[in-house]
Amino acid sequence: MEYHTRDCRFLTRTLVTWMAACCLIVPPASAFTIQSPPPPPPPTRKQAIYTVELSSSKRINQCHNRFPLSLWGTPTDASLPTSSSSSAPFSSDNTNNDNILISGHDSTSSTNATTNIVTPLNRPLDEEEAQEAARIKASKKKKYQANETYNFWEETLTLQSFNMDLHNLASQDPQKAKDALEIMNEMYREGVPSTVEPDCRCYNTVIEAYILVGDVTTAQEILQSMEDRVDQEEGGNLTSVMAPSEYTYMMVAQAWADDAKDDVSGKSAEQAERIMRRMQERGLPPNVKVWSIVMEGWRKRSGIARIAMKRAEDLLQEMEAVLETQGGVDGNDETGDSPTTTTVATAPPPNIITYTSYIAGLSRSKDRCLARKADATLVRMERVGVKPDVAAYTSVLNCWAKANNRKERELSAARALRILDEMEKRYARGDYQAKPSLITYATAIRAIGNSLDRDAARRAEGILKRIYELNKSGKMPNLKPTTSIYNAVINALSRAPGNRLKFAQKAEKYLMEMHRRSAKGEKEVQPDVRTWAAVLRSWAMSRAPDAAENAERVLDQLEDMHLKGETPIRPNYVCYTTVMGAWGHSRRHDALDKMEAILLRMEDHFTKTQEADMRPNTVSYVTAIDAFVRRNDRNAAKRAQATVDRMMKLSSMKLGHVRPTRIVFNTLIHAWSKSKESEAAQRAEEIFKWMEAQYQAGDYLVRPDDVSLCAVLNAWANQADSNGAYRAQQIFDHMQSLSLEQRGFHISIMMPNIVIKAIARSGDVDAVSRAEDILIRLENDFLFDRSTLRPDVTTYSSVINCCAYFRHNAGKAEALEVALRTFRKLCDMDGDKPNNITFGTLFKAISNLMPQEDEQRETLTRSLFDKCCEEGLVDPFVLSQIRAASPQLFEELIEETGGKRGPKSFMDPSNIEQILDNIPTEWSAYVLD
Repeated sequence: MEYHTRDCRFLTRTLVTWMAACCLIVPPASAFTIQSPPPPPPPTRKQAIYTVELSSSKRINQCHNRFPLSLWGTPTDASLPTSSSSSAPFSSDNTNNDNILISGHDSTSSTNATTNIVTPLNRPLDEEEAQEAARIKASKKKKYQANETYNFWEETLTLQSFNMDLHNLASQDPQKAKDALEIMNEMYREGVPSTVEPDCRCYNTVIEAYILVGDVTTAQEILQSMEDRVDQEEGGNLTSVMAPSEYTYMMVAQAWADDAKDDVSGKSAEQAERIMRRMQERGLPPNVKVWSIVMEGWRKRSGIARIAMKRAEDLLQEMEAVLETQGGVDGNDETGDSPTTTTVATAPPPNIITYTSYIAGLSRSKDRCLARKADATLVRMERVGVKPDVAAYTSVLNCWAKANNRKERELSAARALRILDEMEKRYARGDYQAKPSLITYATAIRAIGNSLDRDAARRAEGILKRIYELNKSGKMPNLKPTTSIYNAVINALSRAPGNRLKFAQKAEKYLMEMHRRSAKGEKEVQPDVRTWAAVLRSWAMSRAPDAAENAERVLDQLEDMHLKGETPIRPNYVCYTTVMGAWGHSRRHDALDKMEAILLRMEDHFTKTQEADMRPNTVSYVTAIDAFVRRNDRNAAKRAQATVDRMMKLSSMKLGHVRPTRIVFNTLIHAWSKSKESEAAQRAEEIFKWMEAQYQAGDYLVRPDDVSLCAVLNAWANQADSNGAYRAQQIFDHMQSLSLEQRGFHISIMMPNIVIKAIARSGDVDAVSRAEDILIRLENDFLFDRSTLRPDVTTYSSVINCCAYFRHNAGKAEALEVALRTFRKLCDMDGDKPNNITFGTLFKAISNLMPQEDEQRETLTRSLFDKCCEEGLVDPFVLSQIRAASPQLFEELIEETGGKRGPKSFMDPSNIEQILDNIPTEWSAYVLD
């Protein structure tokens, strides 16, 4: 038998260390210094070493580096076949088989016999088998480019020890583990003694290793090979040792679900769902955990992939359909769809985790009704017998805190309080799963702060008092207000409608109250840097003339307290950025200079000290650029460009400065789009092209998105009179022709709307026909499923606006016909309907395109105004256009409402206010803000 000194030393060290750890022996010092290998065993002891050598021009690793522990054991006295045995699975031929050798070393022979591989029945291969063997060997040569050796010792190798070795190899390199697994599998099937048949656990080890290094594609290929081998060799037997287990599928599905980076199309989430469907197809019904993993995968792409929440909703309905057929649900789901037989057989009923994941996805989505959908999900849970717990309730509150449309924001404060009441009542009845946590109360306060309720500030403060009362009364003795609760209240004050100056003063009082309470021993309410930042934000958003001065005063106060040792808290980049924002909104002539001075101070301090708390972040730079644009200074774009250039230079110094990301470049493009310089649009497009090139080169941080493209289109729209409209249309057509993967973002309806706006501004003779052509193309593409872009009310209103501004006498009649035709199509649509802007724009088109002496002008205007009143869409814009389209009708409205009459008072703005104050409320009930 062949031994090597280093191998014996490794084995001895391992065994002695293990015995010492078990308190069996105390290892002597000599145990770790082996000077020579042990003597060989007596000649009567049979042994064999089976070695697989893979040809290569360069040796990479020795065998003990491949299998570091269990395969380096001591051979035992088992009876092994020798080269002279008739039952040996090897011939006595010494021919080298393409450098793939299986060698048997026997103690009775002084030479190693190199043999050809034959079948376990010791018969020669027929022609077909020989061709297959040659193909396998050729693929091995191509696949394994390293000359690596695997030594398997007789009887010391078990399935458990082999799997442990796979773990060891996988920790170094998953490819090594995969190689070892394939070689072991081939040797076992060739009948090599002292080998084991790898089972599902071995494959799971290798799959997990690839997942850990982020190679999910290879992990899925291994899963596919397991399925193929079971189908080919076991006839699809699910009880085979190699059949993928539920855990195998779960690992791969989880990996695809987690692979959300840059998954704008949802392809990785689709892969996770396909894994789940394959389990169903192969007779291994996925449990609710697998379904929840897939649901979570779609949830993570909410707000990124358009189909994400639709797919999550489909999965949830499929799971609920099972309960419906079992009598657990009354009636069909909200869509009215009936479950199929397949669904009932394979989908598990949803649980609390499933619903909570779905609600969390809603909170990340851009759905205009996300809060109401979250509320509806609570009703669905009750309907199927799943009781919401604190996590589910808190997720719903989070949706109300992120509500983004006016109607939901008006309801969010009242709804947050009702949810809290419901949770507290359930807890009082003994349902401890519904006990509100501090996170729940803080989220409820955020929901109130997001509301448009005029009483939002008082309600947010009321929750703080409520927590103190619950604690004092003993109903929730462990519930005490913390710093996070106070921070939530102060943030709510900064956003609440009402007297913002008063709320800023209140926020500062809460800060002082926290200092007093913490000094008296309530350490859980000690202010932190977030508290100070919230107070600064309250002043910055107070709209007071001296808001910036007050914000800087509070910042100076914190700096002074820290220098005197009165507080361990020191201002960080959030505090400084908030004060920058306050100066950015200030009307002082030196406001921008003061803002930029703070930014330069942060840059300089970080460059010298590398203190992370003082490093300006992305928001700091966006705040500065946005302020330049808002002030509409003629040098705004140049100052914005200089800021980004300085940011790039600082990041290249490798000191830790942040580098510009997509949001910074988007803000810079926006700055150029607002610029009056002749080359502004060209500069905006160049930045966009640079972002595209960087993204294609693998720089994900500057991947352009729909905001980037809209900013570039707006830049050209603002220069529409100098062929900007044509360039905007060219850019949009080009981007629409690219695949989603090439673009990296979805095309939105806002983009063609901007192109139509650019065409309207161009004043070209063919502007109206071009605008209508874009609308017709969008309609047809959506109708015939060539595109998911559906024209919205803004699209139709933009075409009407293009007609309204048409100024060529020769085509005014045709422009009016296009405007009226477009309006009628919008009225006939399912979904979107004309709004107050649409009506006002149409009245403008009538006044600009129809002669005043035309009798039909008065009739048409009165007819459309009657419809506008019926729809509840009368607003100041509509009335101002009525005044131009039908002076007679406007005079009648003045007379009916008691406004100022006479030629000099006709254009008085107070007349419009007087009309609005006295017309029936239903005439303005549905005006869009």
